[in-house]
Amino acid sequence: MTPLALLTLLAFGAVIVLALAVWTLLAPERTRSESPRPERPRPQSNDEVRGAKARSEPRARPAGEDAFERFLRAGRDDPK
Repeated sequence: MTPLALLTLLAFGAVIVLALAVWTLLAPERTRSESPRPERPRPQSNDEVRGAKARSEPRARPAGEDAFERFLRAGRDDPK
C-alpha cells in the first residue's frame, strides 16, 4: 500500500473516531443514562384477548377424509 493511501485511510479513521467522540459528548443525558430500560409487556395471545370461552377443541375427523370429500358430501357442486 502506498504511503499516500495509508495516510488517507488513517485520516478517514481519525475523522470517524472524532465524530463519534463529539457525538457522545453532545448526546442528551437520557441516551447516556445508566438506568435500566423498562421492559416491554408480553404480547397477549388471541385467546387471552377474546377470553377463555373462545377456545375450542379441534374436531375429530375420520381417518382418510379430506376437504374434497367433505365438499362433495355437502352438495355444493350441484348447479343451481
